[in-house]
Amino acid sequence: MKKPVLIIEPVCLEESVEFTHGDRIVNKICIDDSIKKYFTSDQFYIEYSDTLYCDESILYIPVVAALLPIAWLVSAKIYVKSIDARFLESMNKLQSVLHGIYPNAPFGAEIIADKVVNNTTNSIGVGMPFSGGLDSTYTLAKVCDENPYLFIILGLTTRTWQKEYFRKVFSFYEDWTSKNNFQLMKADTNIREILDMNAIDNDFCMKYLNVENVYGPLQLPILPPAAIAPLSVGRFNHVYISGTTSEETEVERYNLSQIPEVDECNTWADITTTHIGHIPREDKILLATKFADETNLSIIHACIKTDTWSKIFPEYVNCNICVKCLWTIIEMLLCGKDPNKYGYVVDESTLRVMKIVLSREPIYPPYIKCYFQPLQQKSLDKVLGIDGAIEFLKWFQSVELLRGK
Repeated sequence: MKKPVLIIEPVCLEESVEFTHGDRIVNKICIDDSIKKYFTSDQFYIEYSDTLYCDESILYIPVVAALLPIAWLVSAKIYVKSIDARFLESMNKLQSVLHGIYPNAPFGAEIIADKVVNNTTNSIGVGMPFSGGLDSTYTLAKVCDENPYLFIILGLTTRTWQKEYFRKVFSFYEDWTSKNNFQLMKADTNIREILDMNAIDNDFCMKYLNVENVYGPLQLPILPPAAIAPLSVGRFNHVYISGTTSEETEVERYNLSQIPEVDECNTWADITTTHIGHIPREDKILLATKFADETNLSIIHACIKTDTWSKIFPEYVNCNICVKCLWTIIEMLLCGKDPNKYGYVVDESTLRVMKIVLSREPIYPPYIKCYFQPLQQKSLDKVLGIDGAIEFLKWFQSVELLRGK
């Protein structure tokens, strides 16, 4: 059977639209008719707050990474003018690793370049994608002595209609990083929007991956490091990637987030990559909140629904009722931490709302198994005297959570 073809036209490097002194990468994509239904756009862009110094072959890394998830699922050929040699090698290795985790999926993609280039970053330093969430806060706490470049990427986990809200969230981190002398760079991209994720999820998720969406298994492992690749030259030669799963969740093969064997495949030029955070969640909560206290970080942003919630309660940074907020709040309470210090609103009133949500809203089964059920077994000995907290947690530990699809 003939493989579908994706052709990336020559890259265009322009002045940034979003940022005053940065650069913008634009790629036009020629899409095979047989897979056009999986695309919402044939134009990719990513723009940066700072100037790019890399070879053209590194400029193609973000768009190739954006196309790989669908290429893996339909065994497509990706044609590109040039590509970094180490990135090409690492993506072939990553395809093999992912195929071992998801053996039912084809994983027959090919990256074909007119020119394969050996690059170097000409630098010694470290960088890390930073979202402000628990995982990246923990990672920064572990490596802050190395003075890493922090990269906030708008559009990596958000859609265009969510960006206005997240600009406000990220402006907080700009102020915080400035006060703590961290090096911050920003990017804005449509890296998640060129693909029609609903069509891809409907056709492939249960058939090949046995998960609810492609983002966790196939996009999240490659998009963050690929997005920062063009900034590496002249700045850093090592990348830290924040993990979400612990050893227990890896055993269950629930990798809707990164795991070490996947993350550390992400290389290019002379870049090396280290996965940080493959530890129990309690340990992560304790170090992240300690670091937040020491650096006056008043927001640990876990929320996935604040774009709509903020229109009703604009003063709330975290909605307190999405699954990520819920398990983060419960984790903090059980660890003896006050979620109110880190951007959540937890009192008798909000605990009642959380109870209603947990008793009525179906939850994706892997979330229950990997996050909520372990919390239902924890001791209440460390819980602080927040009004209603003990009563809520006793109820939570006895309730049978509703399972979604």
